[in-house]
Parts: sequence; C-alpha cells; structure tokens
Amino acid sequence: PDPDDGIHSRLMNIMDEIHVVTGATRKIQCMVIPTLSMNALAVADLNGNSAIAITEGLLSRLTRSQTEAVLAHEAYHILSGDCMEATVATSLFGMYAAMIEKLQDFGDEDRSGIYPALLVFWFLLKVSQMLNMFIFREREYRADAASVRMTRDPLSMAEALQLISRNWRGSGLIAGGLEMLCIINPQETELDESEGFRANLMSTHPPIQKRIDILLKMVHVSRKDLEKKRELASED
Repeated sequence: PDPDDGIHSRLMNIMDEIHVVTGATRKIQCMVIPTLSMNALAVADLNGNSAIAITEGLLSRLTRSQTEAVLAHEAYHILSGDCMEATVATSLFGMYAAMIEKLQDFGDEDRSGIYPALLVFWFLLKVSQMLNMFIFREREYRADAASVRMTRDPLSMAEALQLISRNWRGSGLIAGGLEMLCIINPQETELDESEGFRANLMSTHPPIQKRIDILLKMVHVSRKDLEKKRELASED
C-alpha cells in the first residue's frame, strides 16, 4: 500500500486494528493488487508468514466498515490454518490450471509437440480438484461468521459480498486453480451456485446468495431491503 494514498492508508489502519483484535503473534502483511477487478485473497507459508491482498478496484469501492468485514474474513482464514492448506494446495497443483489456460491459447500446430505436457497438467489439475474434498466449502461460512464476531457488523459483510458478486471478480486476470485463495471464485460457475455432493466435492466456494442470506438473517434484513439500500447509495 502507498502510505500517501488516503484509501491505502485507511487499509493499513484497519489491518493494524485487526491485528490488535485477533491478538496474532505475527503481523499479517497487507497488499494492494493494481487491477480494477473486485476480489480479495489470503496466502500463508510454512514459516508463519502471511498476507492479505485486496484489489484496487474493490478497495476503492468499499466503505470503511465493508473493508473491515472483508479483511476480518481473510484474517480468519490465516489464523484458523485454512489459508496455509489452500496456499499449499494451490502451490502444488493450482499452477497447472494456469499452464493449461496458456497452452490452450497456442494454435494446433504449436500444440502438437506439447500434448504430453497438456495430459500431465490435466491429470494434476484433477488431483487438485479432488483436494477440494479436504478444503471444505464450509470454511467460507466459518470465515463469514468470524468476520461478524470481530466486527459486529453482518450487514457490511453481506454488502461487500453482494458488491463483489455483481462486478468483475478478476476472471481472466486471476488464473484458474487459484480460486480457493479468493473470497469469491473469480470465475462465475453454476457449480459454485449449486449444492449437493458433486458441488461440495468440486467447488471451493458455497453459493454466494446463500452466504448473503445467512448474514442478512442475523440483522433481520431482507434481500429486497439490501437492494433498496444499494440503489439509494448509487443515486447518491
């Protein structure tokens, strides 16, 4: 973050507050991704280092309370250990999804010599998808709930999720295979918005509308009321 930028400065202040609230022994770094897309993610390594990254597009659109909710959500992933599991799985297998995307951009003639590599990458990608069984979708529900416990503001979390879901989440910028690190899958898929054994097995994120509805029930606000509030905010 640029300390001379007002919005970035607010981000750093909120991160300091979250560090105090959580009582984390090691400081969580914060980063700003220079893109107009809207998403946030958390990463951690085996040495105890961790970071929360938020896109410039999302950071510039969120209110202070909404930013607090998003950062608290990601901080929970780090403190609970979810983040390290996801980071390791992404490091081992998620990169192959990105490689497949790049190789598919090649012409048939250029790809003739790399079909064995495509086959290997595809197999490893399927292995990574199987790991989703152990990186449960429920972790997003838990992180939403933890954000509410830290901020006492379920409405801001719901508003942030709604804002992200209705805008460009980074599809095409954030490669496939990295979605398990993000607060919302950059790729909009029917699988993410469905439930059942197959969805639980193959998808890292639960239905976004269900997440929003759970948060709204905590403050007895309907989805229609949330829409009206959003419309009034856009008019202002």
